[in-house]
Amino acid sequence: MRHSQATIGSAGPNDSGRPTKMLASYLCNMGRGRSTVRGMIVNDINRFTELGAERYVSDLIRTLHLFDHARLAAEVPRRSFGRAPD
Repeated sequence: MRHSQATIGSAGPNDSGRPTKMLASYLCNMGRGRSTVRGMIVNDINRFTELGAERYVSDLIRTLHLFDHARLAAEVPRRSFGRAPD
């Protein structure tokens, strides 16, 4: 029983896939706009910080970094080359 309680709702410290899965969930809301989705992540960070859910907040922060990095990666080719790809 102890093992199942430890695994429910909490991934191990080495589970790098959890923020990626969380990001996929947030991306389902992209129809609302990029800034709205980013705001949802930030609001969840604030909410879970108030609750003291440190591991979950850590995963949310990594999720936010992934979200921001994906946006920047999409913009870099346009900025670097100054023209749309063929």
